[in-house]
Amino acid sequence: MPRPPKAEKPIFRSLVIATAATLPGEQYTDPNLARWIALRAGRYSLDMDASVTHLVCGPSEFKTNSTNARVRAALGSKGRVKVVTKDWLEDSMMQGRRLKEKGFELGEVVRREREVERRRVRVERGVEEGMRGVDPNLFGVYCDSTFFRYEVTIVNSEAARYEMTLYQSKTPNPHLYWFAAKYYQRKGDPSPKYYRPSPTSGLFWREFVHFETFFLKKTGVPWEKRLLGLWKEDEKPEDEGGLEPGRKWFWYEPPVSFAHF
Repeated sequence: MPRPPKAEKPIFRSLVIATAATLPGEQYTDPNLARWIALRAGRYSLDMDASVTHLVCGPSEFKTNSTNARVRAALGSKGRVKVVTKDWLEDSMMQGRRLKEKGFELGEVVRREREVERRRVRVERGVEEGMRGVDPNLFGVYCDSTFFRYEVTIVNSEAARYEMTLYQSKTPNPHLYWFAAKYYQRKGDPSPKYYRPSPTSGLFWREFVHFETFFLKKTGVPWEKRLLGLWKEDEKPEDEGGLEPGRKWFWYEPPVSFAHF
């Protein structure tokens, strides 16, 4: 005589489960869901009423909650209704125990997806920036012992400007450094040109010399005398040579705060 089918554990006792929309998969019909949940001592609700404790929802319905009344109602329940993925329902039934909702809640799932997307975008931007300048995922702006940030701007009378930066690696032991500059031909220039004299990062003094040399070449003023040379137009620094034909001096734009000068 064949054995009777093994009774399912009452893992959904006291739970009322509804869906935000039709679940993917031809087996996920309302009659099947009602039967599976009832076999486990729960109840499947066709309506989104006050008795519902769990709303099974897909990411697309959750992300467009403004147009899905069931998701809106669940999110407005102040945590009374758990908004979970189909995986929570499936895995609970497969494992024969009610799994904790944490990790299956749609808000957390969507948050993780968005974080992955943000990281992907940051990496792509970093790769793009690294091909032209310096990867911001690996390097930050160098600050000296007085907390001065080596991220400075020099401009000329035609609204062209250079943004000069001395970078420091985010990983120590030892820190590596890299000098780079962006050139904007005019205000609002969407396609700056990049200048990076060293093909790779290196020790501090090598890159700091690049920084100082570039500043002197463009402004005619040694870096340590930068506040003494805030001239404009085509004025020639007294102690430096004249300009090449067609060139205009750049001048230093100090930060708003002079606290570290």
